[in-house]
Amino acid sequence: MNNSEFHEYLVLGGVRHGEVWTKQRQDHWQYQTSHQRKRDIFYDRTSRVEIALSVEDAYFITEWVSIDGNSYLIASTEPLLAFNIEAEMSAISPPLKPFLYAAVI
Repeated sequence: MNNSEFHEYLVLGGVRHGEVWTKQRQDHWQYQTSHQRKRDIFYDRTSRVEIALSVEDAYFITEWVSIDGNSYLIASTEPLLAFNIEAEMSAISPPLKPFLYAAVI
C-alpha cells in the first residue's frame, strides 16, 4: 500500500509517548474480512511493522485542530489537557501529516 492509504497518529502518554503510528484509511479498511476488522491495527510510521498492543492497552483517538487550522489525529492514554500538544507536534520529525476527511474514490 502507498502512503496515501494510511492516516498518521501522534501517540501521547504511556510507554509509547512520542511515537508516530499509522493505520489504514477507513475506506480501505472496510474491504477487509470481518476477522481482520476485529481490532484496529497500527503500524510504525517508518518501518511499517505492526505495533503490538495488549488487550489492556487503551488509547483514545482524538481529532485535534492546531493553531494553523489543520486537523491531526492523536492517540492518547490520558486527557489531552495533560500535554502541550503544540510542543509535542513540533518535536516530530518528519512532521505529522494532517488528517484529511476526503476519501479517495
